Amino acid sequence: GKTDKPAEFHKLIAREGARLTHLIENVLDFARIEDGRKEYHFEECDLTALLRNCLHLMTPVAHEQGVTLETDLPELTARVDPAAIEQAVINFLDNAIKFSPRGGTVRVVLRESGDRWELAIRDDGPGIPAAEHARIFERFHRLGDELRRESQGTGIGLSIVKHVAEAHAGTVRVDSTPPDGATFTLTLPLDPCAS
Repeated sequence: GKTDKPAEFHKLIAREGARLTHLIENVLDFARIEDGRKEYHFEECDLTALLRNCLHLMTPVAHEQGVTLETDLPELTARVDPAAIEQAVINFLDNAIKFSPRGGTVRVVLRESGDRWELAIRDDGPGIPAAEHARIFERFHRLGDELRRESQGTGIGLSIVKHVAEAHAGTVRVDSTPPDGATFTLTLPLDPCAS
């Protein structure tokens, strides 16, 4: 009925506000990186809780697109800059959800591997041609219009993820064979200061 409308609007505003905050943060981060002013502050962090928080933020967005989020998140802690990792994860999730078809699934898997930890985010989207794999992490690179015509965003999200990975002495990569989706993997040391 009519009475639910304000509550609905408030939910929408809160949700969009949270996402816009991250998009604005992307632009600010990008400016800081360009100016060499971006600072990272490492601390012992509960990665599992951080990821749950990111998923919580993106669940309504996924729901609206008809996309299911599946997770495999064991308990794991590492030395990271929590704000930077959160930013990277939100960028990954935002992309994965945006490029998934209705009824698609985005899988989020965290695992420990020796002295490193790995986060893999897999989508059911159209995939990314091999020729584009290196270039999508460059600033302002956006995939060819014919492939992802409805794509919004600034094209700086993945370049920020790459910067975050490198600041943590780690790597980011994509594995994809169109049309079978894409998997983005962040691999970082459990303690960047030790490397």
